[in-house]
Formats: sequence, structure tokens, C-alpha cells
Amino acid sequence: MSWLGFCALVAASVVLLMLPGGIVNRCAKLPWKVSLALAPGVSTAIIAASAIVANKVGLGWNLLPPALLTVVCALGCLVVRWLAHRLVDARTGHAPHADGTPGPRRVAASVPASASASSGSAASP
Repeated sequence: MSWLGFCALVAASVVLLMLPGGIVNRCAKLPWKVSLALAPGVSTAIIAASAIVANKVGLGWNLLPPALLTVVCALGCLVVRWLAHRLVDARTGHAPHADGTPGPRRVAASVPASASASSGSAASP
């Protein structure tokens, strides 16, 4: 095998291991670094699942089943994100009422560090 053929094989392998997972991760709005780190694992899962499904359907394995499953997974991520934003308003952090108006904001009570240190009820290590 020549170096040119080897480089083409390596490039195709990198694309096949990065592209499906990268697309799904970006549709899930993961940060770039996390998306890049998880892309090979997600791509491997997509390729393995598409090989199993293609075998059950009677379709031989080629690039079409992973491409179709990538599209299905990416659309699934987009739908889940859309539903999450419909149920919980991302800008304010509270759920809307049934009529669509925003609900009350619930803020957890915080205790200042000086108040907890002066109470004396905390056990010291």
C-alpha cells in the first residue's frame, strides 16, 4: 500500500469516527470541546446500532444506515431541546403556566458564611 492510499484510509476513518457523533453532539448543543471529546464514542454507537438494524432489515452494511441513523438521532436531539425549552423557559429558569405565561421564580435561600459559622451548631471536623 502506498502512502497516499494509507493517508486516504486514515482520513476516511477519522471522518467516519468524528462526523456522525459531532453532528449529533452539536444538535444537542454541547460545548465544542465536549462535543469533540464525545464524538468518537457517539459515532461508534451510531455505526454499531445502524449495523444491527441494517442486518435485521436485510440491508447490507454501507454508509447509508449510519447516515440515516445520524439524521434520526440529530432530529431527536433537536426535538428534545425544543420540548425542554417549551416546558422550561431557558432565559428565566421557571416553568410556564398552562396559559403560557411565565410562572414565579423560585430562588433557593442562601445562608451567608458568617451566619453559619457563628451559629455554633455546625460540627467541627
